[in-house]
Amino acid sequence: MSPSDRAKKVCGVYLPEHDGRVLPPLLAWLQRECRSGVLKPMVQEFINGRQDLLDSVLFLDSIQDGLIKGHLAKLVRDHESTSPFKTETRFILDPAAKTCVVDELT
Repeated sequence: MSPSDRAKKVCGVYLPEHDGRVLPPLLAWLQRECRSGVLKPMVQEFINGRQDLLDSVLFLDSIQDGLIKGHLAKLVRDHESTSPFKTETRFILDPAAKTCVVDELT
């Protein structure tokens, strides 16, 4: 566990990179590629354009018509809340067009 992960755990906002789902092999491979492989630059550009997504964890949900659908999850503390709460931003990644945008339909 990295020092920043330990700090998040102490603050109560640590979100593990594995959410308990067993992904099909292709989706698991694509998730790794989005997190640290060839697709990471497209995802990182999307994240960098939105301050609220920094320190979020990427999860893939499906592949449909050549588009990769997923969400970026994050635990957040609010001064009005007694405990951290989870926020998610859904996205669509189009590797052919090299774009990653918010999924407005979900």
